[in-house]
Amino acid sequence: MRTAENLESEQKYFEAIDLYEEVIEENPTLHEIVFKLASLYEKYGAIDEAQKWFLKLDENYENEYPLVKFELAKILKKKQLYREAAALFEKF
Repeated sequence: MRTAENLESEQKYFEAIDLYEEVIEENPTLHEIVFKLASLYEKYGAIDEAQKWFLKLDENYENEYPLVKFELAKILKKKQLYREAAALFEKF
């Protein structure tokens, strides 16, 4: 995991994403890595992938990530799903 963080700090984001995904394959319960994946995907416009990972956080780790609904609402807004986004913004 440290190598992925190093890549991320060196702004080699896509390489970091690849390593984070390898880590998740080995241990899918590392919610910190799920959050990093979701955030990196969102940062680079891979909205569907970001949504997938934020949904995993929402389904499994909502208590650890109270802002996850806000992040999902932002993604829905970017996808022009305004009603769905508004409903999540209201929950936040």
